[in-house]
Amino acid sequence: MSSSPYPLAVSQRPRTLGLVLAALPAIASAHPGEHGSDWLHAVIHLLSEPDHLAAGVLALAFAVWGVRTLLRRRGAPSSTSSRRKR
Repeated sequence: MSSSPYPLAVSQRPRTLGLVLAALPAIASAHPGEHGSDWLHAVIHLLSEPDHLAAGVLALAFAVWGVRTLLRRRGAPSSTSSRRKR
């Protein structure tokens, strides 16, 4: 059984990525604008600021990619492949 000279090298990558991603909000600069004290103002603020919209689009794209990857790994047929079999 061969052991790697750096046994923690692979397992440290997710931890490092997590720490970097956790530190990003602290690095980001705040934008001007009223954040509001009730949920309606908060929703309007989230939908009217470009940085919030970009983060939402990025999160949505990541979620779609994750679901597609999970379905491919499980071997679920895609909607186009099931149509071809008919």
